[in-house]
Amino acid sequence: MSQDDEGGNRLGAETDAVSEEGEVQASDSLNASADVESDKQDESPKGIMDKQAIKKSAVFLTKWLGVCAAILLALFVVAVIAGCIAGTPSSLSYRACALVAVALVAAVPYAIAVIVLTVVGESRRTRVSNAIRKIKDKKPAVFKGCVAVFAVVLLVALLFLTPCRHSEWTPATCTAPKTCNACGETEGEALGHDWAEATCTSPKTCSRCGVTEGEARGHVPGEWQKEKPDYSAATITTVQKCSACGAKLDSKKEDITSFVDGEMFSIPASDFVKRMDKAYSSISGCSLKADSSLMKDGVTMSLDVKSGSKKIAAAGFVVKGSSSSLLSVAMSGSEGCFWEVLFSVTSSSKSDEYAAETMYALIQACDPSLTKEEAHDVGSEVIANYESLGSGKGMGQASKNGITYTLANSNGWMVSAKVG
Repeated sequence: MSQDDEGGNRLGAETDAVSEEGEVQASDSLNASADVESDKQDESPKGIMDKQAIKKSAVFLTKWLGVCAAILLALFVVAVIAGCIAGTPSSLSYRACALVAVALVAAVPYAIAVIVLTVVGESRRTRVSNAIRKIKDKKPAVFKGCVAVFAVVLLVALLFLTPCRHSEWTPATCTAPKTCNACGETEGEALGHDWAEATCTSPKTCSRCGVTEGEARGHVPGEWQKEKPDYSAATITTVQKCSACGAKLDSKKEDITSFVDGEMFSIPASDFVKRMDKAYSSISGCSLKADSSLMKDGVTMSLDVKSGSKKIAAAGFVVKGSSSSLLSVAMSGSEGCFWEVLFSVTSSSKSDEYAAETMYALIQACDPSLTKEEAHDVGSEVIANYESLGSGKGMGQASKNGITYTLANSNGWMVSAKVG
């Protein structure tokens, strides 16, 4: 580059510097002139309280207080919307309300400053405005720094100087400690799971929250076991249960083919009465009913046979070795431990019919393995054997499956069944 070009560049730079300095001096001169003019106006006879000054002050006050009110209203709207979104007190709605509170506190000195500037007059307001403009023009970094400091102070006040009242807490759970619904602060520790051990059907489970871990252990099949027999239906159920929890896993029903157990009937007297009544109802045209009669300590000792409301026969349960008289029959039987059941039919015009029906019903009640027809055949055999001896002589008997059935007439019909 030539010396002439370098000289020209230096001359241009000096010229620009002089121009900028001239502009700044001119601006300062204008501001000073404005300040002087304002002072002159303040010293005029009219003063600050003339109509024009009052009008300008009112406009200034309305403008800047309006700006403050608009900002506060906007913040209030934000707080309301935040509360509606949150639904319940939460960190979001709480912080929004805190922001409004801080803004209200900040608005007090702002309002005082606006009122003071309104009272002191337009000239002083112009000076303050010029001073702020000078700082902004000459030292923009300082101006921006002041704004930034104010914003930081407001943010700090929002975050740290508005403590939460912790009015609503969510109780601690297995996985989370006690927590404030508004600010999210926690207190204490999580409860931890309260485990119940795994069972055959469910895995390891928290008794508090229901969460599971692992798998169920599964059932352990046990031995097959017989339940209490249903003597009335002549069936017995065998079940298989889980050896761990006792749950019923499977079952099967089997028919009972005999009530003879050694020298005794295995069927309880109360269930025998039910079978007898059921057998009567299976005989066509039979109107007889069986019902428990004498009871001792909850044990069935005897039964009555009725036609309608009329008693036509009585029976007792006899223990082996006891007397076979009717009196001892009524007093010697016991539940599930009788050797013989003995009926005495009251004499009447229908006693022969009642005796025959009782014999057929008795055979069905004593032997569950027989069909109705087979029981009828055994009864017919007993009656035929009695009739073969001649009227009023001896007794007719027949045996089937370890049970002996007897029909006799001695001042009235006697019908019985005994083991052996």
